[in-house]
Amino acid sequence: MNKSLKILFLPKWYPNRFDALDGIFVVDHAKAAARKNDVFLLFVHSDAALSGSKTITYNKSGGFAEMIVYFRSIKTGILFIDRLFTAIRYFSVQFRSYYQIKKIWGRPDITHVHVLLRSSILACWLKKIENIPYIITEHWTGYDPKSGKKINPFKKKLLKYIIKKSEAVTTVSGCLQENMKRICKEANYLHISNAIDETIFCIQPKKPAAIKKLIHVSTLSDHQKNFGKILQAIAEVSQQRKDFELHIIGKGIERKKQMERAQKLNILDRFVFFHGYLPKQEVAQMIATSDLMIMFSKFENQPCVILESLLCGVPVLASDIEGTNEMINEKNGIRVVPNDMQMLQNTILSFLSEKPTFNAAEIRKNALIYGYETVAEKLSALYSSVKKQQAKKISRQSPAPPPRQAIPDMHTAASSAEVQSPPPV
Repeated sequence: MNKSLKILFLPKWYPNRFDALDGIFVVDHAKAAARKNDVFLLFVHSDAALSGSKTITYNKSGGFAEMIVYFRSIKTGILFIDRLFTAIRYFSVQFRSYYQIKKIWGRPDITHVHVLLRSSILACWLKKIENIPYIITEHWTGYDPKSGKKINPFKKKLLKYIIKKSEAVTTVSGCLQENMKRICKEANYLHISNAIDETIFCIQPKKPAAIKKLIHVSTLSDHQKNFGKILQAIAEVSQQRKDFELHIIGKGIERKKQMERAQKLNILDRFVFFHGYLPKQEVAQMIATSDLMIMFSKFENQPCVILESLLCGVPVLASDIEGTNEMINEKNGIRVVPNDMQMLQNTILSFLSEKPTFNAAEIRKNALIYGYETVAEKLSALYSSVKKQQAKKISRQSPAPPPRQAIPDMHTAASSAEVQSPPPV
C-alpha cells in the first residue's frame, strides 16, 4: 500500500524509561495515522544520569518509525538555571535530531504536535523556514479550571501564538475544545478522539459466575481520579454484599498510599485486588472479563480506559462530568453525581442486585468510532485537507507568469523597423 503523506509526530509526552505509561495514547494515535500515512515520531527527554552527552534509539514497530533521544541535563542546584539550561539543551537536541531524520526519511509534509508546549517550537520553526504546516492534538486536562492548574500570562501568550499559527487543533473532547478557546478562539478546532486498537479490546465470552467482577484502571490519584472515595464506597458496599470483587490496574505514585488505605478499610485482598502495571493484552483481557468499569473522576477529557471498556462491551459507571458525559449514556453505562460517595455506593449495590440489562454487542458497535480504523480515516482526511490548503496558498502566492506577447502584424513590424533603424555609419 502506498502511503500518501509524510507526517512527523512531535509529542511532549511519550512512553519513556522513567514512565512507561506517559502519553501512551500518542502511541495509539501514531499507529492509527500510520495505517494510511508514512509516520515518523521524534521524542526528546532529559536524563541527568546519562554518562555521555546523549543517547539515540531508533525503532520501527506498529507501522511507524520512532527516534527517542535522551540528553544529559545539567544540575547546578539552582532551579531557574537548571530549567533554562535543560530547555536550551532540549531545543538544540530536538532541532539536530530533526535534521538527522530528514536525511534518512526525507522532508515531512506535515508536522503533528501532540500536547503543547515545548515540542511545538520546532513545528513553528519548520513552518516559517521550510513552509511545512503543522497541526496540534491536545490532551492536557490543565486547561480545565477544575484541574487547579495555573497558566501564567507569558505561557498564555505563547500558547495563543502557536495555536493561532497552526492549520488545525484537534481535541479529544468537546469540553477540552471549549477550555482551549479561552486561550485562543482564532483557530480551526476539530474533534478527533483518542484511538483504541479494536482488535485487542473486544468482547470476550464470560462464564456465569456467582461473584461479579468490577474493574478500575488509572493512576490511582485522589486529586483527579478520586480513587480514595472509590475505596471508601467499596468498603461500605462490602458491609452489605460479599458477591463482588474490585480489580485495580495502575501504578501511579499514590499506589502505596491507596493500598494502605484499603488495608485500613479491611478490604485489601478480600474485595479489592491491586495488580499494578500490566501489558496492554492483559489489560484488555481483564476488562473484557469484567462486569463493570468504575471511574469516579473529578475532571477528565477523554479517558482511554472508558473507550477500551466500551469496545469490550463492558458498561461504565462514571461521574457525570464534562468529558465522560460525552461518552456515557443509558445504553452503555451509568452516570453519578460527581464526588457523591453515597450515590456511588448505592449505584454499585443496585448493579450487584439487578440482572444485567446492557447489551455488550450494541455497546461495542457504537464504540467502534473510537477504533483505529475510524480515527485513521479522520486523521488522513485532515492531513489531506491541510496539504490541499497549503497547495492553494502556494499557488496564490506564486508570481503570475508574464503576459504572452501577441505576434505583431508584419506590415506594422516593418514600418517600426524603418523608423527605429539606426542612421548609417
